[in-house]
Amino acid sequence: MPRPWAEHETVPPGKAITVIPGGILVGTFQYIIMAKTRRKAEAAQEARRPHANVVPLREEYAALARIKAGTGSALVLALVLAQMEYWQGHKDRDRFTAEEVERAMNGGRGPTDCGWFYKSARELCAELFDMTSQSTVDRALDRLHDLGILHRRRNQVRRNDRTHHYRLDLLVLGTMLREQGHGLERWPEVDGILRGRGGEHVTS
Repeated sequence: MPRPWAEHETVPPGKAITVIPGGILVGTFQYIIMAKTRRKAEAAQEARRPHANVVPLREEYAALARIKAGTGSALVLALVLAQMEYWQGHKDRDRFTAEEVERAMNGGRGPTDCGWFYKSARELCAELFDMTSQSTVDRALDRLHDLGILHRRRNQVRRNDRTHHYRLDLLVLGTMLREQGHGLERWPEVDGILRGRGGEHVTS
């Protein structure tokens, strides 16, 4: 009696297998399609897990956080910054980058309409394996905002929604990183302009 299709991944050419749900007899080609579909579903489910989006701690952010953390945790500040940069890269990246390039070329003047995204302290905690508290993450977000690295505002579409939306300021971040001998590795378009300006401070 054939084994359930979910227990194995390959079927000898020309053989048929019995799919347990419904007892349907299918050939090798149909089985391959079903197996690929199942693997895609499993991959999509894995990608939705918070820990699938964890970004490694980056040296330049650790160096920056040691100087700019204030009274908060430098480690948490560096990790939160890395996570927020990760999500920024997944929100209207092209239009966001174009705005930051325009602002970099105009001394920080220009629109900041694109790239806003929502991310809660609770979600960030989950992405960081709950290694820290929501209040500590909130303080890190506040610190990034105070430094000018992270802009925040209320939902502009639903006025009764009091949640914060965020947007990185690559000009401020890039200027601070260049002071430590680093650059915006993930944003070469903006980094090139800041490099050409000699790392001078760009007002936001």
